[in-house]
Amino acid sequence: MSKAVSPKDEARSEVRSDAPMVLGTGHPIHQIMGDVFEELGGKKFVKKWAKENPTEYMKMVMKLAPPPRPTGNTNSGGTVHIHLPEGIQPSPLDVVAEQ
Repeated sequence: MSKAVSPKDEARSEVRSDAPMVLGTGHPIHQIMGDVFEELGGKKFVKKWAKENPTEYMKMVMKLAPPPRPTGNTNSGGTVHIHLPEGIQPSPLDVVAEQ
């Protein structure tokens, strides 16, 4: 006996995430992980798990999130050292400090 499928569910089942494709560009284990992700239910599976385990989900998000970009003045009072190879002559774009 087959279950009736709504057009919305049918369209959703045809949509796959990019996980296997993106993960498959690296090591073969990444392709396997992407395939397993899809077989478990993809984003829907992760959403269900996150609702059941919000603390663990947020820990995972914080570990995977890239660090924030610095904004504004990022000089923390430290000294910046710039090393130029010998023989490079100043150009008209260089600012020369007055002495």
